[in-house]
Amino acid sequence: MKDLLDQFKYENIHTIVDGNDYGYPVLNGKSICEDMIAVHKVPKDTIVVLASDGYPVLKPTLNESEEELEKLIETDPYCFKIYKNTKGLAAGCLSFDDRTYIRFSV
Repeated sequence: MKDLLDQFKYENIHTIVDGNDYGYPVLNGKSICEDMIAVHKVPKDTIVVLASDGYPVLKPTLNESEEELEKLIETDPYCFKIYKNTKGLAAGCLSFDDRTYIRFSV
């Protein structure tokens, strides 16, 4: 639990603990280590879909992604069988995490 509470200290930097890198990139307005940034060439007329980790299964449309999320919540609401995660569905909530989904064409 302490590590979960301390996770923010690993944002956008490499933190080596016992030979393991616990650093991870996140868009939070702070600088990110350059080697954590991936640049992908995207051909013209390509549809790009980006989403936060609130969508464990990303599909080409928001509706399809929401349907997959609903199936997951129905079959594994506490996120310990299919989608092993640190959060499960809390009472009164519709999902286990906040969600952001963006789709655009290049």
